[in-house]
Amino acid sequence: MKKRIKFLIFCFPFLCIFSLHAQNIIASNDSTLDLVGVWASGATYAVEMENGISYCGVGHYFKIFDFGYQSIMEYGQLALNTTIADIEVEGSYAYVVNDTAGLIIIDISNLGIPVQVGHYFESSHFHHAHDVLIRGSYAYLAYGGLGLKIIDITDPTNPTEVGNCTATTACYSVDVSGNFAYITDLYGKLYIVDISNPANPFEAGYYNSHGIYFEHIAISGDYACIAGGTEGLRMLNVSKRDSIYEVGFYDTPDRAGNIMVEDNYAFVSDRESGLMIFDISTPGTPTLARQFDTEGCVRDVSVEGDSILLADESNGIRVLYGLTSTDSLRDGTYYNPGDKLTGISVRDDGNQVYVSDRSYGMFTLDLQQKEYPQQTGSLFLGISAANSIAHSGTYAYVGDDHKNLYVVDVTLGSHQTVLNVDTLSGVPTAMHIDGNNLFITMGMQGLGIYDISDPVNPVDLSHVDTDNYAKNVEVQGSYAYVADNTSGFYIINVADPVHPAIIKHISTKNWVNDIAVNGNYLFVAEYAEGLKVYDISDTSNVTVVDSFSMSAYATYVDVCNNYLSVVFQNMFTYNESLALFDVTDPTNIQLAYTHELWGRAAAQDLKMTSEYVFVPLYSVGLYIYKYDIPTKIVDTIIPNKIELMQNYPNPFNPSTRIEFDINEATDVTLTLYNILGQKVTTLINEYKEAGHYGLEFNASSLSSGLYFYHLTAGERSYTRKMCLIK
Repeated sequence: MKKRIKFLIFCFPFLCIFSLHAQNIIASNDSTLDLVGVWASGATYAVEMENGISYCGVGHYFKIFDFGYQSIMEYGQLALNTTIADIEVEGSYAYVVNDTAGLIIIDISNLGIPVQVGHYFESSHFHHAHDVLIRGSYAYLAYGGLGLKIIDITDPTNPTEVGNCTATTACYSVDVSGNFAYITDLYGKLYIVDISNPANPFEAGYYNSHGIYFEHIAISGDYACIAGGTEGLRMLNVSKRDSIYEVGFYDTPDRAGNIMVEDNYAFVSDRESGLMIFDISTPGTPTLARQFDTEGCVRDVSVEGDSILLADESNGIRVLYGLTSTDSLRDGTYYNPGDKLTGISVRDDGNQVYVSDRSYGMFTLDLQQKEYPQQTGSLFLGISAANSIAHSGTYAYVGDDHKNLYVVDVTLGSHQTVLNVDTLSGVPTAMHIDGNNLFITMGMQGLGIYDISDPVNPVDLSHVDTDNYAKNVEVQGSYAYVADNTSGFYIINVADPVHPAIIKHISTKNWVNDIAVNGNYLFVAEYAEGLKVYDISDTSNVTVVDSFSMSAYATYVDVCNNYLSVVFQNMFTYNESLALFDVTDPTNIQLAYTHELWGRAAAQDLKMTSEYVFVPLYSVGLYIYKYDIPTKIVDTIIPNKIELMQNYPNPFNPSTRIEFDINEATDVTLTLYNILGQKVTTLINEYKEAGHYGLEFNASSLSSGLYFYHLTAGERSYTRKMCLIK
């Protein structure tokens, strides 16, 4: 059974962080940041089916599925070093070709918990492993410029090289028949290697195609069936090793990259043309028996019984049924993990997230078990190139590169439903929902504000033109805070969303990519300048009160209660790390923990809840980290009762601060009324975790007088009065 493809991804070593804020590091026994779950995304290149169980490579994740005709059960997964090129299963072990990491051996006796037990690779060379075949006690590994490696796997925990053949320096694919190994290289050559003595393999035959690009090979009796790239299927007679010749061929429409042979049929993955099945009972004249176009790019195929498992680079994993029947193949279940995550929106309880994906659309993930995220819904948007997402209640809002805003119902089973498509004035870069308003940054078009009181029909209320390229937005109380790239950041009064007004523009030394706000403080990712903390209690005098920098770019930032997370990207290797800060005292922030993210996979967003940090990586997947709060500050984070504090200052003109405590997670509303009991505005209306909360309220649009602010938390209500004097 053959399947393989070449990759060029390299995972760089751990990124060392040198802090210029070392005096504020919390002891490692106080805080932890642990990876607890991953939802894998990435191109699918390798599949293997054995005893009804499917073993698949999704990006650099090894995943195990049971595909029913109309259902999917996902058993377990294991994150590996880099992209998976090939999978072979033998007994209780899976042998996984892991590109530059060589060969990984995984114990699959417990399908739910696959465990890496062995590893073979050439650490002194930078070469790509492409293909593996298991025969008895040996693994035959096509290892790029290192040639054919013969590895003793008698003890899977200690795979040991016993022999090698360097006849070719571009070894690409291997198959074994009897005492001979057949290997292809990237220059269109076939080598036959005598392996009767594995410790001393030697070249026993040779064929040069003179220009045909050989990819993968499968041996069937006296014939070598070869996926010949743009030259399609090639059939070689190899019965006489000193006289190999081509007996037949079939020029496929696209690029034949992988092949496997079952009985008298060759199954060829022909990239954009899909799966092509050939009758090779007469090798000199292979004939096309069936074809199935996945509308994607097929890279691998595995066959068992009447089922065919396909790895589609752009459309994920799918199963076809009906191979043994006379009817056409039936399209069964499929799993599409996406491969270019761009944004995330997390439900308040942290148990469900919505992820936008540039090459697919959006996905809904159930995270009730953080250790094992489950994909429960998806929405394919074709070439829409989804780039941002936000949600409120049962609706998600997805933006794309074509200035479309999709309103999506996320309550309907496995496939979400588009309820409306609106046209934006610019390409969205980020979204934020506050109450009935949707705030969208749109690059050169600045900030747009939309009324979503009717969730299905957003109404364009207003736009604010920022100087450069609006990238992210956060809203607290009456203010929107906009990260504007090289122009710094803006503070915008949005108390009247129809007439927003810029009240402060802060120019920064470096680009501002992301922004987070908590109470009187603004946390700004200022790229090469690192993390900056601004006091915004007086908008007429915004000042820097603390900072943190290292030899890395600060790219994304988010805050929850007394904790802050930041993604830093190394200036030289572009590796990324996730940093966790204690910001109990924002004027003296403390680095609590750092964790390296995968290789060069770029983070696209960052979201925090009271326990978890969510990081979507562009070509890898969604990473979920759990952080522990140091004991010394637990009491300051979890209040023991519900309390609404008196605003300060009071009387005030025009701004004041309102703070409150809640001792358990619940729905919270904070509403302002005038002296006649008429509602003036709703300041908060959302589900909140237990904690201490505060917001700045700007009453510049109101007239002098007495007002009441009313807090409802669950079934309890509290009211206090405030006085505005102008």
